[in-house]
This record gives sequence, C-alpha cells and structure tokens, in this order.
Amino acid sequence: MKIFQVIFVLAFCSVKLVGQDTLGSWNLREELSQKEFEVWSHRGTDSFAFFVLRKAQFERKHNLVNRAFADLQRIRDDSSFSRQYFYETALCDFLQGDYENAHYNISKSIELRVEPTRVEMELRCLAEIETARFPDACQSLLSLCPRDSGEILAVSILVRDKDPSRAMHLSACIPGLGQMYAGYPAKGLTSFGFVVASVGIATASVLGQLYVLAVVAGIYPASRFYNGGKHLSYSLAEKHNLHERTVVKDKLRGILLRNTVAGKQ
Repeated sequence: MKIFQVIFVLAFCSVKLVGQDTLGSWNLREELSQKEFEVWSHRGTDSFAFFVLRKAQFERKHNLVNRAFADLQRIRDDSSFSRQYFYETALCDFLQGDYENAHYNISKSIELRVEPTRVEMELRCLAEIETARFPDACQSLLSLCPRDSGEILAVSILVRDKDPSRAMHLSACIPGLGQMYAGYPAKGLTSFGFVVASVGIATASVLGQLYVLAVVAGIYPASRFYNGGKHLSYSLAEKHNLHERTVVKDKLRGILLRNTVAGKQ
C-alpha cells in the first residue's frame, strides 16, 4: 500500500512540474505573440521601429538571440532609431560570439551619441579585448578605470607578438634561428644540431666516396630537418602568440570585470 502511495505522490509531483514548465513556455509564447501584434499594428507608422526594438530586447533577455537579431534587421534602414539598432545588434553579435561585428556595431552606436554611456564603453572595450585590439583596449580601460592605470600599462607591455613569416624566414637563413625567435631556444638548438650533424655526415661520406650513404644518412635527413624546421618555426610563433594573447585577454578582462562589478555596487 505504501508503495502505491509513493508512486502516486511522485506522479503527482511530475505532472505538477511538467505543468509549470508548459505554463512558463506558454506565457513566453503569449508575450511574444502580443509584442509581434504590437509591431504588426504599428507597421508603416513612426512607432514601428520602437516596438520592434522593444520586442528584440525582450527576446534577447530571454536568450532568443537569433530571433532578436532577425527582428533587428527589420529596422536596419530606419535612421531615427539607428543608435538603438546598432547597440542592440552589438549585444546580439556579442552573445553569438561574433566579436568583429559586435565591435563594429558598438563603435557605430558610440559615434552616434554625444556622450556615450559607460555600458557602451564597457561593451566596446570587451569587444576590443576579444578581437585582440590590445592598444585600443588599453586606451579604453585607461578612460574607464583610471585608478588601475599602472596595472593596465604593465599589461600593455606584455603584448609582444611574433611574426610567423619572419620566424620561417629566419629558419630558412639559419636552421633553428626561427624557433629561437619564437621563444623556444631548446627546439632551435636541437634543429640546428640535427641539420649540422646531417650535413657533416654527408660531407664525410662524400669525402670517403660513400655516395649512397651521403644521400641516405646525410643529404636526405638534412633537407627534411631544414624544411621541417621552417614550418615548425611558423607554428611555434603562432603558438606563442595564442598563449600571449590568452594571458593578456584574461588580465584585461579581469581589470574590466573588477571595475564593472565595483561600479554596479
């Protein structure tokens, strides 16, 4: 008897929870329908863009980013609401991970304002960080967080990208030099040692008239190590840049987040 009572209670709770979820989704659909009706009823009027923006804001707050972005395209050419359009579009782009377009749209939104809000400046700074525009991000942070100017300047010094093409050209001139330039001296010395050793074996074999050995144990390995070292230099420079950018991004995000939270409090 107790088993049936337990089953009944569990079934009742499950039905209640499902009913609450269904009701919540139904309320959301009902509110969306109401806002779409408001948009439809004001089409062709001066208030059309206003109601589209309000609907897009509602959708964004409920994580319906794709729908919000689609609605914003309906007022793309409306000059009277261009600032709000660029701002909302920047938010949607950022939530979708499209940081390049987010930076473009928030920059346009700021250009259209006489005095940009702090939220807009923070969003642009965050987009600059995510797109690795570190000099611009540091300048934005200096205006937003003047008390942390020393830390910001210290982080800006860390931005030292290595040119992958230059690393490859250096390895083409002297084996291993490109790896050293990329920040991996041990790999550079190893590559240089292998090439020199292979060339030495090839030279000794030729002097001893062992031409097959010269090709197999000298010339072929030397060419492989030489070409491989060039490509390795390129990859190591990219790896170095990725690591350095990740470190700088984390530090700049931390400064911005700390001041954003402090500002809200």
